[in-house]
Amino acid sequence: MPVGEVSLTSSGLTSDKGKKGMTRAQLIAIVAEQTQTSAKTCDLIIRKFLDTITLEVAAGEKITVSGFGTFERKRRKATMARNPQTGEPMEIESQNVAVFRAGSGLKEAVRANDERRKNDFSLDDLGKKH
Repeated sequence: MPVGEVSLTSSGLTSDKGKKGMTRAQLIAIVAEQTQTSAKTCDLIIRKFLDTITLEVAAGEKITVSGFGTFERKRRKATMARNPQTGEPMEIESQNVAVFRAGSGLKEAVRANDERRKNDFSLDDLGKKH
């Protein structure tokens, strides 16, 4: 595989070392290859995309990427917990947390059967009705 380290298999993304997952550098290399643009350009675009989502969600905005999912900030309410070392009750303060909800296209891709993932899965299919 020209990108080398990562491939899409029936069990998911796998590196040549057998570990599942993908690094940012591998993502950039794959996007660069698929879009026939430089890795430097893809890195800039991906970085700005993620920076924009981060800043907007931190500011309380909800971002929906149709077919992929929704990023938003939610307030987690205060709760009581126990200190695992002492067993004493302690209060965990309320806090803002980042939340991601998968969209229909992503859910469909994750649920796809092995045969489809092996033979004809394409990211272009995300969000399309079959």
